[in-house]
Amino acid sequence: MARNVERDIKFREKQRSIIMEKASQLFALRGLQGVRIQDIAKAVGITPANLYHYFKSKEDLLVEIVFQSQLEFREELERMINDDSTPWNKLISIGVSGGGDRKSHLIMLHLSMALSDAMPEQRKQQFKANGMENLNILSSIIAEGQRQGQIKNGEPMQLAARFIMSLSGFNVYCATHLYEGIEFSFEDIIADLKP
Repeated sequence: MARNVERDIKFREKQRSIIMEKASQLFALRGLQGVRIQDIAKAVGITPANLYHYFKSKEDLLVEIVFQSQLEFREELERMINDDSTPWNKLISIGVSGGGDRKSHLIMLHLSMALSDAMPEQRKQQFKANGMENLNILSSIIAEGQRQGQIKNGEPMQLAARFIMSLSGFNVYCATHLYEGIEFSFEDIIADLKP
């Protein structure tokens, strides 16, 4: 009996993950208002009624996707703090991990979340608080890079915010292939952070 319960929990977690992945792609392409629950259910291969067993609404689904991505980014940053690589290499690895297409979807969802009137104010405040927590961790990596002479002087939080803006733009650039024939590495994009 316990195996069946465990199997059901794993199936439910896997199904939630699939729904979140498909929904993130649809939201990124069409925006929150351009996606219906029916669209998400069809992309996943389930009925809309079944989707409501996992998420109360598409707004709740969007919030879950964005919050999950913030937590995953925080976990990545926290792992980096304790690894042996240099602060500069840590910044580079943030830019090259995960793949441009996936990150561009998340960036668009973060923008949708921050700007959407459909999001309750309490959720927006939590979104901003999570973002600031991640920025604080990133600024500690930047501060360490400054102490080691790898990153230019300046307010670490300001430089961390500039880094995030560069990362966002780079990932959208990689995903859209907007400028064919023009290639950049992530290190090229953040070169102005060097002393």
